Amino acid sequence: MNAPDRNLSLASEFLQAVLDDPALVEQIPDGVTLVLIPNDDPELARFNLDLGWKAVLAGEDVYFRHVRGAATPIGRCEWELRRLRPSPPRCPEN
Repeated sequence: MNAPDRNLSLASEFLQAVLDDPALVEQIPDGVTLVLIPNDDPELARFNLDLGWKAVLAGEDVYFRHVRGAATPIGRCEWELRRLRPSPPRCPEN
């Protein structure tokens, strides 16, 4: 399955979590670009991080949302927040 198809699946899982717990939407600021970062698919995580970073560089306010895989029950405690503004902190070189 390619990245766009996997993103559709990931978005579907996120929407189901929102239906189960509408408070998840309240945590997302208005007017941001939402980027889901899965912890169980490194390739898709990198793809989405790259897309999100391009949006940051274009001046958009981007909200990165780290999500756990479908194998883990989705609930409020299973979602972690990451938010990045157009002026991100510098990362140390590896």
